Amino acid sequence: MILAMSSDKQIPEMLAELAPVIDAFHLTQYRSNPRSFDPDMGATILRQLGKSEVSIYSGPGEAWAAARKSLGWMMASSWPVRCFLAGELRPVMVRIVEQMVVQLSEC
Repeated sequence: MILAMSSDKQIPEMLAELAPVIDAFHLTQYRSNPRSFDPDMGATILRQLGKSEVSIYSGPGEAWAAARKSLGWMMASSWPVRCFLAGELRPVMVRIVEQMVVQLSEC
């Protein structure tokens, strides 16, 4: 799961709900929202909840790329708490799709 959250949310409670059902967390932060929660703190909470597959990335693009790489050609699961992360990821996703179209056209 690619996850970024706002600091004004009930972070520990939200992570406690997600931890039992998510295998791997790719934590990042919003670049365009000053209320972005520190992913290092989220990683600490998740590790206290017994999660070992927790990675931290400086931005949504890096988190998306890592999630895609770990899943191969399968699509990375993403649950943005708000639309900010999806908006920040859009340019990254458009580039990926454009690259895939070029690769497919060369086959």
